[in-house]
Amino acid sequence: MTGYVGNESFLESISQVIKTIKDENPGALYHCDPVMGDNGKLYVPKELVPVYRNQIIPIADVITPNQFELELLTDIKINSESDAIKALEALHEIGIETVVITSSNLADSDSHLVTYASSRANGRTQRIKLLVPKLKAIFTGSGDLFAALFMAWFTKTNKDLKTTCERTLSTLWSVLNRTYNYAIQQTGGVESYSNIELRLIQSRADLENPNITIKAIDLK
Repeated sequence: MTGYVGNESFLESISQVIKTIKDENPGALYHCDPVMGDNGKLYVPKELVPVYRNQIIPIADVITPNQFELELLTDIKINSESDAIKALEALHEIGIETVVITSSNLADSDSHLVTYASSRANGRTQRIKLLVPKLKAIFTGSGDLFAALFMAWFTKTNKDLKTTCERTLSTLWSVLNRTYNYAIQQTGGVESYSNIELRLIQSRADLENPNITIKAIDLK
């Protein structure tokens, strides 16, 4: 699994390493979390975008972009659920088996984000969406936690997309909610970086055996 990379030549080197691993072990699973930006803004040099498109994405088995990152990778502006599905299909067409839009602003209300997930194997496609309650705070590390949880559950469940997404998002939301409730009771509230640091140790039970509070909805 790869996440944030801030250097073009390093990202190009990663693609060569992944190719070598897959040549030696064709069954190896490569999960790419293409951390490039969010809310219309890039976090990385713009030169990395074509490297992701042309070298990294074609060799990935699983990819977990947010809405903005998926738009960058596909050149498809996502304004509706049908746009999201079109973008998911575009990545399937180049050979990626599993694509997850980790967060999008396509919910019917401002109280939720929407996660979309799609998997194509043996000519069959499964698509789902999940509604995730919003919390009034900005968390650091939530994307990394999502990617790690997804990879763990995807492996443990033998690539069961629905179960993986439900466990991943239910766990993530529990961690964020616990962190939020802790932060609002401290001096500085959610504006303090130290208060909003993810309460991972305190969330061990949720990480190991999550209570499923976020359910997947099947899409056609």
